[in-house]
Amino acid sequence: MSRLNTIVDLIVSKERYVFVFLLIVNLPLIIFTWDTGWWGDDWWMFNMYFTKLSFSPFPRAVMDLLEPKSDGHFTPVYYLFNMLIYKVYPSPQFLHFVIVLCHIGTAYVVFIIIKSTHEDGRLALLSGVLFSMSYCVCFKALAWNTFHSHVTNTFTGVVALYYALQYLGHKRRLHLFYIFLFVLLTLLNYESGFVFPVIIGIFALFELLKKRISIQTLLGLVLVMMVAIGIYGFGTFCFMG
Repeated sequence: MSRLNTIVDLIVSKERYVFVFLLIVNLPLIIFTWDTGWWGDDWWMFNMYFTKLSFSPFPRAVMDLLEPKSDGHFTPVYYLFNMLIYKVYPSPQFLHFVIVLCHIGTAYVVFIIIKSTHEDGRLALLSGVLFSMSYCVCFKALAWNTFHSHVTNTFTGVVALYYALQYLGHKRRLHLFYIFLFVLLTLLNYESGFVFPVIIGIFALFELLKKRISIQTLLGLVLVMMVAIGIYGFGTFCFMG
């Protein structure tokens, strides 16, 4: 038991060790879902999209991010992510690997958040591992490339939560910019990201009720999130009809 405790303490002693450990824990997921190929909606969401990118000039590719889609969703960040993947390496295996890395990255940010709030490295590591292995909740998004937005916007949403907690603790205005940026990236990836402004708002409300922050601090946080939501609404109105 003492040896196990020593290993755990070694892992949590450096944050890069934690990321490597989370990567090792999720190796079965990477291996068993490695070669899903283009199947189902992937065919037109990725294969046809990548084919169009192969002969489209760059300005045309950028305009495609904003043009109305048949599904009625304003998700330019989703298509920006796909375009960047194409520019690096247009392969379903590479795309899937990046999606899984985002999932592991989210677990890593969960570790950082819990370690910061509870000051307990072991609890933080356990939280990160449990999140990364919650396949029953997010396996569809992890195995089916078309639904990667639910993984990638969870990553940016949890990063926004991290900076929100930093802002509530340190009151640095730079953190407000990071919150705005990552909330915006989350919302413009897919509408499921709207859960994060709610989560952040609940954290901030409890901090206010505990008298750890002022009403001005709360309003500043709410304001930047409302600006991000407003940009999403404006884009939806203008580009989705």
